[in-house]
This record gives sequence, structure tokens and C-alpha cells, in this order.
Amino acid sequence: MTPAEVRVAEPHEAQTLSALVSAGLLAVVRADGDLKVIDTSGEASAGITAGLPLCEQIPALIGLEDQIQSLKSSPGRRIEMPNVSVVSAAGAAARRDISVIFDPAGRCFIVAIMPSLANNALAVEREQSLRQKYLLEQAIADQTRAVMAANDALARTNADLVDFTRIVSHDLKAPMRAVRCSTEDIELAINERDAEGQAAALDELRFQTVRLSRLVSDLLAYSRLDDKAEADVEVETRDLVGAIVASLPRPEGLEIIVKGNWPRARTAEPLLDLVIRNLLDNAIKHHDTGVGAVELLGSVDETALTIVVIDDGPGIPERHRAAVLEPFAKLATGRDPGSGLGLAMVAKVLANRGGRIEVEGRLDGKRGTRITVSWPLTIQFS
Repeated sequence: MTPAEVRVAEPHEAQTLSALVSAGLLAVVRADGDLKVIDTSGEASAGITAGLPLCEQIPALIGLEDQIQSLKSSPGRRIEMPNVSVVSAAGAAARRDISVIFDPAGRCFIVAIMPSLANNALAVEREQSLRQKYLLEQAIADQTRAVMAANDALARTNADLVDFTRIVSHDLKAPMRAVRCSTEDIELAINERDAEGQAAALDELRFQTVRLSRLVSDLLAYSRLDDKAEADVEVETRDLVGAIVASLPRPEGLEIIVKGNWPRARTAEPLLDLVIRNLLDNAIKHHDTGVGAVELLGSVDETALTIVVIDDGPGIPERHRAAVLEPFAKLATGRDPGSGLGLAMVAKVLANRGGRIEVEGRLDGKRGTRITVSWPLTIQFS
């Protein structure tokens, strides 16, 4: 409510009000202390009947009865309702500005109904202009946020690329140096007519070229993981696991035991294959005795397939468990420590799919490692 002075109109003011009513620019409705209509004047009040409740005939006032009654104790104030829809007796809707005051002299309420200023062409144009300005500001704000997010993502990508390039450069040098040394050893053995030395150098050269080829292949696979989203298809996960286990080379004394529930599910088969294959390959490759078992456990709920790989190898020290999920992290000290990308690819795929991975020691306290993966999917239980 807005303060306003209420006073008895002078004769010339009464003539002005009468002229406004006659011109259709103002309608006046008077109501008694119980909010029943006394009389009306002006075209905009057509359809409002004397003797009936005021608020029931002007729906915009419904629910404001108590506020209107409070004007009796504050005759210097008014209730204003700008730009409300009022339906005439003919059924046509129009926008109106409504004001309500209490006249202490006449002990009645006075309702003034006027054409809404929003109907004025200049006001409408101004309102449209403000609306367009607001929408433009919102669009600019949205674009600014999008650009900032893109810049942040680009900065992270650039930082990752710098680290990736540095580490790749470092890790490629070792097998390349080994290849060069092997060729020099071959040359020396040939010059000295050392057949045994030639065979050993050739064996080392073959090993280093295979290692270098695998490293380059792993780098290419890792770099392509973000290229596109894999289409989800129906997958019999138990059949997928069986095919992976059958294809993995391993020592004769190292057994892979598959347990648990492997459902039919809708998911990205190539990515799930990559995750399971790398988890098992990592357990096999880093097993230090070549005799033992790797357990692959599956369990499902309504939203995810939980994959657990448990081995009885040397285990991963707690201080290194987070690092092994980073690219090129290698803890093995043997002849072939691997590319250091297996678990990093698993972690990257899971991050892109909204999954999780946890590396820990075995729960039974024995030597070895336990890796748990949560793989989101849509389970088909039928």
C-alpha cells in the first residue's frame, strides 16, 4: 500500500471527476462498511450490481477483504493494484489499474477503476524494450558462463597435454635407447663373430620393439577415449567376461576364477571390455610368482554393476594406490614394467561414464590387491 492524502473534493475537482467518468477514463464504485456495493458510475463498472458483495464482483479484490477493511483505521492510505485483468459485462477482458480508499466523511469505500497505463503505446513499447534488454542480458550472461567454462576446460586440457607430452617423451626414450643399444650389441657381436651374443642381442631387440609397439598402441588408445560416446547395446556380461578370460595370456600356474552375478545389461560393450580386460591384465602382469589365483567377482543392483578383482600378487603399497590410476605410473621393477596406462585407461573410462574405482589391500589381510569398480548401466533382469 502507498500513502495518499484523502480529502473532500472541491467543486471544480468534482466536475473533473465527472468529466473523466463521462469520457470513460474512470469508473467509480462505492461500497459500505461491510463491503457491499452502494452505487457505481462509469462504463468500466458495468456489470457491478448494487447490494452485492464488492469483492465477489471484482475478482482481483478477492482475498483482500481484511486489508481493505484496515483502511478504516488508516484513511490516508490506499490499496493499489496495477495492470489487472477485469472482465466486463460483455465478457471482454481488459487491463485496468484499481485503487481502493476509505472515505471517512461518507463512511464508505471508494474503488477507482482506470485503464491500465500498460495499455499506453509508449508504456507497452518501453515494457517490450525492457523485456528485450533483460533477455539479451540473460543471453550474454549465459554465453559468458559458457565461454568461462570452455576456457576452464581448455586450460585443464592444455595442462594435461603438457604433462602428457612430457611424460610420453620421457617414457618413449627408454625403449628407444634400448633399441639403439641392442643394434650396437648386434653390430659388435657380428664383428667379433659371436653367434651367442648375436642371438642374445636379437632377442633383446625383439623384446624392446614389442614393448615400444605396445606403448605406442596404449598411448593411442588412451588419447582416443574422449573422442566419442560409445553406443549402448544389449550385452551378456557373463559371455563377455568368458571371452576376455579365454583371450588373456598368463602363466600356467595362475588361475582366473569368475564368480558372482553377471547380468544381461544395456551398456557400452567396448568400454566395459576395456575395463575388465585391463583390470585382469594388470593383475596377471604384475603377479610376482606366476602361481596363484585372480578372482573376478560380479554383483548388481538397480543402477550399477560392481566388479571386484582380487589377486594374491605383491600388492600395492597404500601410499601408491592413488598414483597407479594416473598415466604412466609404474611400480614394477622387472624386465617389462608395462606402459603404465592400463589402470589409467580404466580410471578415465569410469570418469567419463560416471563410475568409480577404488584400489585397496585385500580384506582378509593376505598379500595382494583388491580393486573395486562401480560401472553404471541399465540392468535387464528379465
